[in-house]
Amino acid sequence: MTVTEMKSWFNILQDKYGSTYYTDGEISQFFQRAQIEFISKMLPGGRMVENLELSQDSISKISPLIYELPFQNMSSTGVVTKANLQSALTVLNNTALLWRPLSIGWVLNGQYRPVKFVRHNDRWEFAVNFFKKPSLTNPKVRETYNSYIVEPTNIGAQLYFTLLKYPNKVDIAGAVNSDLPDFTHDEIVSIALELTGIASRDTALAQLLQLKNNG
Repeated sequence: MTVTEMKSWFNILQDKYGSTYYTDGEISQFFQRAQIEFISKMLPGGRMVENLELSQDSISKISPLIYELPFQNMSSTGVVTKANLQSALTVLNNTALLWRPLSIGWVLNGQYRPVKFVRHNDRWEFAVNFFKKPSLTNPKVRETYNSYIVEPTNIGAQLYFTLLKYPNKVDIAGAVNSDLPDFTHDEIVSIALELTGIASRDTALAQLLQLKNNG
């Protein structure tokens, strides 16, 4: 459904439960946060309500957000910057904003290998463990604020990133629709309604505290 149709459905359900009305800008914000929550629950580290790779059905819910980049080269220190990944993503979709990698792989001398994430706490422990330390057959990656650092360093390796982008920011006034599939929109509206309930309770609490302080 279009963002205008999402708004109509939102208002119907909101009015049914006796809630106050919100402006188009506020509803757009609720929809955007609802999209983020909808996607986050499928990612490792989220609420794990469902897993992104559980089935073709689950991954199809956010497939418009998934991009496979052309190969990337690491620097002589094993670094691939997030800025470079964003630039490569922009070539494929000039409005896309990088969220996170879904998978990283490398190919060296025709051999494909997964690049596994390593926690910073485990980095040095793995470095002295023969079975876990990074190697050409068992490459690893860690993340910093602006880059991904791959070990071992080998500038001959080609890195492949499958990325998740942020969903388009829906905008009722600008008629900017969600880029998630239509069959997900009912759930997104439902999450947005939950968020309005939280917002309403917070507003009521703030007003109550203000009355208490003034009294």
